[in-house]
This record gives sequence, C-alpha cells and structure tokens, in this order.
Amino acid sequence: MAIDIYNIRQKVFATCVVPGLGNNNMTMTQSTFKIYKNSPIEVEFQIKNNDRKPVNLVGKEVLIIFVDEETGEKMLHRDLQIIDITKGKVLLKLFPQDSVMWNLGFHKYSLSIKNIDGDITLLYLDDLFDSGGYFEVIESVQPRPDEAYVAYTDKFLPQNWNQYEVTYYVSQAYPSSAQVGYINNLQTIAIYADNFSGKLVLQGNLENQPNNDPSHWFPISLNSNDVLSGNSQEKYNHNVNPPDENWLDPISNPFPSSPVQIPMINITNGMPDNTSLLMKEFTGIEAFNFKTNAMWIRFAVQSDFKNRGKLTKILYKN
Repeated sequence: MAIDIYNIRQKVFATCVVPGLGNNNMTMTQSTFKIYKNSPIEVEFQIKNNDRKPVNLVGKEVLIIFVDEETGEKMLHRDLQIIDITKGKVLLKLFPQDSVMWNLGFHKYSLSIKNIDGDITLLYLDDLFDSGGYFEVIESVQPRPDEAYVAYTDKFLPQNWNQYEVTYYVSQAYPSSAQVGYINNLQTIAIYADNFSGKLVLQGNLENQPNNDPSHWFPISLNSNDVLSGNSQEKYNHNVNPPDENWLDPISNPFPSSPVQIPMINITNGMPDNTSLLMKEFTGIEAFNFKTNAMWIRFAVQSDFKNRGKLTKILYKN
C-alpha cells in the first residue's frame, strides 16, 4: 500500500497601506494558522500594498509578535526571514523549543515593517483593517520533550587540573545532542546561584564512553549577546600579577601548553564571556543557549577565594 505525504507550507497574506494609492483592495484571505506544540513549523507571509502589488522589502525588517490571549503576555518577538525581497515574501520559522511552554488554544499575533529610519508600520490582516490576527496552538503529534537534567553542585567531585594547580568540582557526564539525534544541536542550561563568586566551565566529549581525564574534554563557548550587553571586556595574561584583588584567573582554554592572552570579564549579577562563566556575588537564574554536537556534557565549578555564596544547581536540556 502506498501512502502519499505532502509538506504544504502555511501561507498568510498581509497588507501594507500606502497613502495616496487611491485604492483600498485589502486582503480577504484567511489569516489564521496552526502551531503544533514541540514541533518545527514554517509559515510564509506575503506582504502586498493596498493596490495588491507586492511590497519591496529592500532596507526593511519584518517583525512578528505573539501575545497570549488569556494573560496578555508576550510569547514571541522575532524578525522574520526575507525569502523574496522584491515580492514581499517572508518566513516564520518555529523550532520545537519555542512552543514548549505555550498554552493550548487561540492567541493573537501582529506583523509590522521597520524601515531603515526606524519607523514602524503595522500591517493589516483582513479587509476590515484589523492589525491583529490569530493562531491556534494544538497539542503536538510529537512525543513530549524529555525533562531537563538537574546537576546539584553538592554532588560534584573534586578534580585537579594541573596546568593551573587548582581544584575544580566536576559533575557527572550527561548525554548530549549527538546521542539524541536533534538536527540543530541547540541546547540550554540554566544556572541557579545565591551570592556566588567563582567560575563555571562547560565541557564536551566525543567518546562513546567518557572518562574523567581532563585532556579528553573540550571547552564549549556560552557567548550570549543578551547577557553580555553593557558589560566591559578586558584581556589579561594568566601568568602576570592579578590587576586587582577580585581578579579570577579565567580559562578560555583549560589546557594551554604555553601562556596565552585570555579574555576575562568581571560581572555582578550577570554572566560572562567565552568558555568560562565568571560570577561575582551573583544571585538569580540565568539561562544560556548553545550549539554543540558532543556525545557528553559536563560542568566544572571553581569558587573564588572570597566567595560567600553558593552555586546551587544547573539545569541542562539537550
């Protein structure tokens, strides 16, 4: 028995009203689309003016905002991908992790164009000049995502990294993306801390059966534009005198063979730089997304000599 399967992208038409055209031929097509939770979704939008001509998107950005119908809270704010700049076609791509926490049912969305001068124009989604449309979140036909791993730091074991003659407390190894077969390798950690000063290093391993030998683990970068915003970055050499008493010896490469220039950031209630998360009296929860195609992930923690707090736990979702 043969079964035909079709992949049909959902399409929505929107109107950008241009004053002076003399016509108001608004879209009369359906503006509602469906989203299956925990599933990849693509929705194509075509933008035309009020004379039904495609809008040229040169020098423009198209933004979409999702709003929870019940709570009024923002669910998503994203730039759409321009797929045909002269015909006004843009694409919304949703990944499984985007919709994990969304409530089922109908919610609102709006589209807008941001011009090169920063002006924003709302788009209309029907012939009644409504600037808001609706989408429906439906229970997924895919399996629910696995729960996050919880790494409690009081269970970490001490390990000496000889190059720096310091002791790190190291977690067990957790299965990473290469074992579960996800396509985009996107993963997330969330750090829970209470007045903690010190350093966290995230490492990956490519072996089928990992061991504790530090030389078998490589550092993973956790750069984040959102968290780094407003923080200053300076460079110090790890073999010179510390610039001040609060300095933390950073590890961009945990196992260098010779002295190298290593980036470092002092941070208060915020996070970090490259492959080391440096914290100074940090209290709160910070989440980071990263991509790596490793078999295993582990965490290593070193407290500052002035630390009076605790890094309580790390949540990891592959």
